[in-house]
Amino acid sequence: MTNTVLNWLRRHRQDIVLQSETIPFAASREWEFSPDGAVLRHKTGRFFSICGVTFTSTPTEHKAMELTLIDQQEIGILGFIVAKSGGQLAFLCQAKAEPGNIELVQLAPTLQATASNYQQIHGGLAQPFLDLFLHPSTPVLHDSHQTEQGWRFWHKANRNMVVSMQTRIEPSDHYQWIELDDILKLLQHDYVINSDARSVLVCLLLCDGLEYLPARPNSPVLEALLASLATTTATELQWSAWLNHFVTHNPFFVKTTRLCDLKSWALLPESIRCLTASRHTIRQISVTANCREVEHWDQPIIASPQPQEILLIGQLFDHVIHFLVKLEQAPGLLKPAGLQATLILQGDSSDPFDVILRSFVADHAGEALRRVSVHNSEEGGRFDHDANTHSLYLFDENCLNLDLPEHFRWLTLADLKHFLHLENILTNELRSVLSLVFFSIFSPA
Repeated sequence: MTNTVLNWLRRHRQDIVLQSETIPFAASREWEFSPDGAVLRHKTGRFFSICGVTFTSTPTEHKAMELTLIDQQEIGILGFIVAKSGGQLAFLCQAKAEPGNIELVQLAPTLQATASNYQQIHGGLAQPFLDLFLHPSTPVLHDSHQTEQGWRFWHKANRNMVVSMQTRIEPSDHYQWIELDDILKLLQHDYVINSDARSVLVCLLLCDGLEYLPARPNSPVLEALLASLATTTATELQWSAWLNHFVTHNPFFVKTTRLCDLKSWALLPESIRCLTASRHTIRQISVTANCREVEHWDQPIIASPQPQEILLIGQLFDHVIHFLVKLEQAPGLLKPAGLQATLILQGDSSDPFDVILRSFVADHAGEALRRVSVHNSEEGGRFDHDANTHSLYLFDENCLNLDLPEHFRWLTLADLKHFLHLENILTNELRSVLSLVFFSIFSPA
């Protein structure tokens, strides 16, 4: 079945036409800078805007930082329709094209839409299956609000949903039913499953993985992963105390700022560009497509300067796998701190403990019980060919013996489930790399 899905996806990549080109901001028919120079916005006031932000925190490298972020206050819906098939769940996946996707078309949730999209502000066609999520009449297996990237979005969250149906809907050619077993296997393929699908999948499996994960032959790693889903290491009160202590002892100050007042950014005719650091660039693109609700539009898109590696380390403790995560402040998060992956590598890091972790991974990668790395791109509707490598390293007991800073903790999957239920704590980056934990069930021992 996996090869069938890949062939179906390959055919859509060949058949779909989606072309984009950079245009000057002044040539846009739909976007404009506000008269006071505060934001780049859609002329309807909907969709999203580009705003400026100043961010000051305790760490030296973050003092007086100026950023441009995507301000999209609307809560979008990222939702899968599922149905039971042969004893396991089958997911209705969409072959979705985005202008910024690497390989153009990737597997997406059944519904992936902002409020402006599904309210048809663009004047285009209605979103298929929308009413099943807005007014569900069948069981909802998961429904939570989760934050997007705090270094790219300003206070942005999406609603992650999974709706169950008794019988399969007969889909059009742009949709296909894929069993969970095959989705987990597809996670090993580069640029196949998009970031929104990874997010919803992880939300469901963190909460109910023991119920929905397909049966596999027993192995020590599999048993340790399943034990991690069932084992908590602290009480809710203790986790709350850890979070509150971090926030109290790491104050930070953030506010929106007019784009024209950002001293380290230049508003050029065809881009918004940082003058003092290697940060993303914002361009305006004109898009023509034969596969979307509208055939032509233009929009801002974020181009990152270089790929990054998002790395998660797991280790056995008493036959239960724990994952090394950290509390992180980011200017655009909805809450004062979020749970982040072990390490995000993008150029040089000035954090001393990041340097220690990077050295450890370089020296001990060959000792990992499991090592999985997959190339993925971020959400192609906002980010232009943004390539990331998601890497998971699972180590045996006593392999990593480090004195951890107070904002780092070893958490089980059950602990992470607790923070998922709190909403807007598990960062987008952590949710994405956690998808490899569930794929690792299929990786060779």
